[in-house]
Amino acid sequence: MARLLLVDDDARVRARTAEALRGAGHDVLSADSAEDALQRLAGAPVDAVVADVVLEGVDGLELAAHAARLPRRVSVVLCSALPSVCQAAAQRARA
Repeated sequence: MARLLLVDDDARVRARTAEALRGAGHDVLSADSAEDALQRLAGAPVDAVVADVVLEGVDGLELAAHAARLPRRVSVVLCSALPSVCQAAAQRARA
């Protein structure tokens, strides 16, 4: 299927999500921060990035902006455990 880069700073969420994605047949690389993800993107081609919106330091939105500037096309899926986009944005602003 696809080679995915999963980015989440919560180790438990990252492990469970990776397990589900692998169960669906995907090859999954993991990163615990956007900074780690950017290093991995520089070295290993992936089909898509699946990232939490709210991350310490560089957040998921900034990661998506960096991915958009890569020489190769990489799709980005942003997600959040927070129940609304407004709450995710507010949490991001506080981080």
